[in-house]
Amino acid sequence: MSGPDVPSLDPEEALQLTQRGGTLVCLGLPAGREFGVDLRSYTVGDRFGGMKMIPTQGVHFLVFGTDMDRTGCFVSLAPSEVAVFRWDAAVELLLPLAPAEAAPHAAAASSLSLDASLGPYPLGTWGEWAALTQHISPAALARAAIAPPTLVGPSAAEDLEALPAGAGASAARRRSRCAQAEAVQAEANLAAP
Repeated sequence: MSGPDVPSLDPEEALQLTQRGGTLVCLGLPAGREFGVDLRSYTVGDRFGGMKMIPTQGVHFLVFGTDMDRTGCFVSLAPSEVAVFRWDAAVELLLPLAPAEAAPHAAAASSLSLDASLGPYPLGTWGEWAALTQHISPAALARAAIAPPTLVGPSAAEDLEALPAGAGASAARRRSRCAQAEAVQAEANLAAP
């Protein structure tokens, strides 16, 4: 794959970028959903499994959902690190897996077993993203109460509580999903060593 966002790479260059860069594995993200990292987003197909060749300097913003309903989180990856997320259909969110549950998927990505299902990071946008986020660090995000991979969206659950009852089903659905996501994330944090 090449184009303005993904330069033409010979196989050795692509392998080096894959092995040295970060990887996001996204399990079960339904076809037709939106997935994006930093400045680009895409509608995913049936074979989509995540993204590889992610630069390991700075933070990245992962976004997913639909045109009308997006949620995201910041991630920070070390060289060769694999972060694993799973689609939770009950709350319609892509949630990070606890380390023990993520380990076999991370090993599969590291061994290149998942390579065919991983799209390349849009390297042509990296310079612009790095300039935009040069003063954002995981520590700064933690001070703002959104340490990676805390989910962020257009409104927080407590903001939605203030909406009038007639605000519509989408507000109620988001309120419910935010509460469920907070519970799932708290549970994952307890499971982490």
